[in-house]
Amino acid sequence: MFLVFVLPLAAMVAGVAPLTYVVVLRAQRPNADARYLTWTALAVAVIGSACFILWPVQFGSQVGISIAVDPVTQQQFRTDTSGIVTTFFPNLTSLGLKALVFAGIPVGLTAVPFAWQKTGARGARVLRIASTVGLIAWLVIGGISAVSWWSYPATLAMAAAVSRPERVGG
Repeated sequence: MFLVFVLPLAAMVAGVAPLTYVVVLRAQRPNADARYLTWTALAVAVIGSACFILWPVQFGSQVGISIAVDPVTQQQFRTDTSGIVTTFFPNLTSLGLKALVFAGIPVGLTAVPFAWQKTGARGARVLRIASTVGLIAWLVIGGISAVSWWSYPATLAMAAAVSRPERVGG
């Protein structure tokens, strides 16, 4: 029971917590402007998506029941089995190419404002706001099926970027 429920949750928290801590530290820097935090959001989105795709192992419980009947004697035999199943790279195994799509959502949502600000075009703040709204929606929608938990640090960084002024001439 511990391996199936508690250990994976603890591993997720242990993975997301350091990324979130890095985002908080970077957001607290006095020179952390919107451009800097947009870059941070993209970086942690890429790291988080890679972690989602390459999640190494998942444990599950397995229960099996088989019933056999001897046709001559009409005697019934029942066999119960239970155990723990180990799945390597569970996100790739269960989702296949959809795992790449799910991992690409936070990367795409953070890459668009980052690329826009790199061109120097106006309207980067509007894209950051739209990106933040999209990341929050992805956290809610993807959170239902547990595919979006790695995008929390990127959401936090993009929300911090929205609240900061953009450095002029940078």
